Amino acid sequence: MLELKIDWDHWTERIRSYFDETILQRGWEYYTIGVVREVSTEGTSVIHARVMGSKIYKVHIDLKAFTRSSCSCPYGSYCKHMASVLFEVAKQEGYNTKELLTPSKAKVLTHPKFDLTPKKAVKLPKATDTCEEWRIYLKSNTRIPRFIMHLV
Repeated sequence: MLELKIDWDHWTERIRSYFDETILQRGWEYYTIGVVREVSTEGTSVIHARVMGSKIYKVHIDLKAFTRSSCSCPYGSYCKHMASVLFEVAKQEGYNTKELLTPSKAKVLTHPKFDLTPKKAVKLPKATDTCEEWRIYLKSNTRIPRFIMHLV
């Protein structure tokens, strides 16, 4: 039906991250009661739709430059209306919309930004080792918060 080119992993990992959990849940509720209307596309990456809320809101989603996406509601960007449109389009394209609502734990745990393993195995220095040996250890250990690394 639509001429979109959807990278589902991008949707579930990156685009989903723009939305607050509460907003996603509200968008899901809007989607399930069927308030998304007049979904159309522009090329392979732009979605236009109207969403029935307290008024009719115009939603514009740019999948290539998601930060340029917008909604005419007072909330603005990354609102429940935009989320409901994403759910509707995902359904129309045959994707499991629940994956957009709640990412699988496997994806979250294997995402590079959540990797807590050191980049390379560096032995823990002894208390008597030099400051330079401790600095090398601390910089190689990603489990140490960045604000502490600033001090090293």
